[in-house]
Amino acid sequence: MNRNSIDLIIFLSLVLLTAAIVMFAVSQSSIDIQLHDTYFVLDRMTLAVLILGPLTILIFLPFAAVRKFNSFGTNIALIFGLMLVAVICYSVAELQSSYITQINSLDEVGPRDKAGYKNATQSITIIRIILAVIGLSALVLIYRTVKIWKETHSRPSL
Repeated sequence: MNRNSIDLIIFLSLVLLTAAIVMFAVSQSSIDIQLHDTYFVLDRMTLAVLILGPLTILIFLPFAAVRKFNSFGTNIALIFGLMLVAVICYSVAELQSSYITQINSLDEVGPRDKAGYKNATQSITIIRIILAVIGLSALVLIYRTVKIWKETHSRPSL
């Protein structure tokens, strides 16, 4: 078996594990998470992204580092994981933005709201930096992966 086949088997196993967790562990159509006085409702697709994205990065980043980012399959899986984590970060930033909008619409802003506003704006700034790093990493990885693909397909066959 070559590296790409092993990477594909690992990735498909992760997808099946995620599907099993989502289908069997969750009997409802959505998940309710209570944080303080706020409920967050997650649908099954969001839950799958929250499971699959970080797991893909945690598993394939060490593989890619050991292989010095020279494996096509590992790079593709890592790009996919980076994109899923970028979606997660973007969703969190949108959630923080809606919180800021909610605070701005209040007639009276108490000290707790002011602290929440400050924390939300700081979180959005940090998330934007993380998104920029993820985007740059994904672009570099895509460039490297295309370069590997061109090298493997431009070799003359013997």
